[in-house]
Amino acid sequence: MREFLSPETISFFDETIIRSSEEIFLNALNLLIAPVIFFSIINGIIGIGSEAGVGKIGLKLISFSFFSVLVSLIQFIVNIIPADFVSPILNGKILQIIFIVTFVGISLNALGDKVSLLKEFAVNLNALFAKMISMVIFFVPPIAFFAMISLVVKLNAGTLTLISRLLVGQIILSAIMFAFYMIFISRVGKISSVPFAKKVSTIFPMAFATSSSTVVMPSMMELCTSKLGISPKISSFAIPICTTLNMSGSPIYIVTASVMFMKMYGVEFDLQTLTLLAFLAFLLDFGIPSVPSAYVICIVTIVGYFGVPSEIAGLLFCIDALSDRIVTCINVMANMAVATILARTENLFDEKIYLK
Repeated sequence: MREFLSPETISFFDETIIRSSEEIFLNALNLLIAPVIFFSIINGIIGIGSEAGVGKIGLKLISFSFFSVLVSLIQFIVNIIPADFVSPILNGKILQIIFIVTFVGISLNALGDKVSLLKEFAVNLNALFAKMISMVIFFVPPIAFFAMISLVVKLNAGTLTLISRLLVGQIILSAIMFAFYMIFISRVGKISSVPFAKKVSTIFPMAFATSSSTVVMPSMMELCTSKLGISPKISSFAIPICTTLNMSGSPIYIVTASVMFMKMYGVEFDLQTLTLLAFLAFLLDFGIPSVPSAYVICIVTIVGYFGVPSEIAGLLFCIDALSDRIVTCINVMANMAVATILARTENLFDEKIYLK
């Protein structure tokens, strides 16, 4: 296209065909994300049963997720509890939705057989929205194809040269993170990580194309159940929470990009600067939404603290076009690894399916 078509023709094709297709696809997914999270977590809690079981698995899940993320506990508690039931769903506040639905699920279990019809209704709605999501995801291949076209035609040789060192560093660190999780599965889960590595790679194209862990979440839950042998009781509960809490690939991108821009503007580095940079990256990463280009705001905020002007945002958007996709792949892998280990330690794991 760049060789044979004019810039105007390419721009017209990008805006009318590619952008429109992506917008329709993402709107359809976003329409279903909140109800899928809501009913999948309720279904998971109902399946677990008692309040004690939910609490035990919840604490273990958070401990597995937080080993790579430093969090301000007070800010976490304040932000997670909503003032009403409606606004979190309307505004897409995932943490608050999770709090509400967990509260509702535990209350349903506490009521026992008195609300058996309501429990059955929730289970059926979970199946309904899961089916709707699977129908939308059917269109992933052409959407991914269009997304890659849009990405390639916008990047020139100069831009690629400028960001190549950052991308190489990010890829190396992401590979180290991937290896760490494979060891984590082997040592803590006490099972070979080779099947996990093979199967989780099948979801990377969708993660790379959409740049959103939230959008990939229904596919993660389906893969966990059908290929990794994880019980729906775990996958429907763990994956939505991990998608919000366990953003293991994000700090790699945030820190490496921040260091690059700080070096460009002559910021002096010492141990105190690096420590503060890491703390800010982990803290901001925890509250950032899992949507495309969200990290641009996060990085601009961090480097602005050290005196780097916000004008870097233009270049950062170009870098983000590739970096955010790599980050999403690592985040998705980490979420599924945590769910695998949790299912394994809770004996809600089918080893035959996992090794198949």
